Amino acid sequence: MVETKWTEDLPGTPILDTLFDANTILKADTDNTPEALTIAASRIVARLAAGEIIAATIQQVLNLLMATKGDLIVRNATVPDILPVGADGEFLVPVATVSGGLEWMGIVTYEGLTVINNGSVVLN
Repeated sequence: MVETKWTEDLPGTPILDTLFDANTILKADTDNTPEALTIAASRIVARLAAGEIIAATIQQVLNLLMATKGDLIVRNATVPDILPVGADGEFLVPVATVSGGLEWMGIVTYEGLTVINNGSVVLN
């Protein structure tokens, strides 16, 4: 028969191991009120805004990280970075010399000019 294990804080309130299922942590959202929180697969322990400690979904974490419509998360050599939305008419271009590897660029027009690529006229 397996013994019930428990811990006891100084005032004498036991925390029984029977409160914990697999993938469970102990959390307290208010003073002196610990409780078990089971973390489902593909969840992250988080405290979003001013709320309680939760098992957050990826969507909840992304909503926290990307506050503006059109924000992108890119990764430079060491850490993630937020690439804010570009201006109207701009598009993303891969650029190896910038930290996130992407840069917003404006559209270039060639009105009234002849554009030649590899010896052939591509726009006149």
